[in-house]
Amino acid sequence: ERTVEEIAADLILLLGKKYNHLIIVVDYDGTDARRFAEIMNASGYYNIHYFAGGYDRYVALKGDDFVPETGGCDGC
Repeated sequence: ERTVEEIAADLILLLGKKYNHLIIVVDYDGTDARRFAEIMNASGYYNIHYFAGGYDRYVALKGDDFVPETGGCDGC
């Protein structure tokens, strides 16, 4: 299992100086997503969006017709 900090560090390496790259983060309750957004923002990235209410809030915003993608997660 990887930490939020490790994942953010990897993304920073991948994005380089593309500070305006759109980043959307969702997790179960919003705690890790918020921490991730804070790390990315402190590193200069500013087009970051996360759902403070977590995944349940994201689903509610998508509406009744929302069907989540499913499948395995390599490296999660």
